[in-house]
Amino acid sequence: GELWDTGAARISTVGKAEVEAYLRENPRTKIDWTPNNNNVSFRGQSPAKSLGTVRKENELGMVTFHVLDTPTPFLLSLADADRLGAYFNNVPNLIVRSDNSTFPVVRKWGH
Repeated sequence: GELWDTGAARISTVGKAEVEAYLRENPRTKIDWTPNNNNVSFRGQSPAKSLGTVRKENELGMVTFHVLDTPTPFLLSLADADRLGAYFNNVPNLIVRSDNSTFPVVRKWGH
């Protein structure tokens, strides 16, 4: 799964180690290791340059994640959620798609 990134990033991101773990379970996944010009800054840290991209399908659709050399889980950007026509309804803890289908969200660590 992915975590929804409510920060300012306009792209979905993932750490290189997380991608490598994902590839062990999903060896047919293709990675484009072509570096690009996307940089992401996490609070208080220097910008991290994208090392490449991985396309991953989830319940909402296909998402391109930019691979960073940071300890980052799969983070789905709000821009990608908007593009896929999905939003989080925090009262019943559901992700809602544009076709009104829903997916339950499990809250962890008190969040």
